[in-house]
Amino acid sequence: MAEIKKKKHPHFHRPNYGRKSRERIGHAWRTSRGIDNKKRLKLKYMGASPSIGHRNAKSVRNLHPLGLPEILAHNAKELIGAKNVVVRIAGGVGVLKRALIIKKAQELNLKVLNK
Repeated sequence: MAEIKKKKHPHFHRPNYGRKSRERIGHAWRTSRGIDNKKRLKLKYMGASPSIGHRNAKSVRNLHPLGLPEILAHNAKELIGAKNVVVRIAGGVGVLKRALIIKKAQELNLKVLNK
């Protein structure tokens, strides 16, 4: 498995992210819409905004850094027929089903990301 190197991009913060308390302005990106908004006008001191130039190449998009696509497994049946993928076990899966998924993945020679 060859590791994939994706492009780095800056953190995209909301306008005025550092000025007010964290409760008032969240960190999740929202596009700016005001007519006098400095971030919308792309003034450099306001920080970077998402644009098409930050996108990764099509060949590496949606891949795990190991170079393989990921599948999210809720049970062992979802692994049937899976080849050349890495497995991530869903967060809501309990101990017993988790053990079954890990066992099935070992039979199919698949890598589990969160054992």
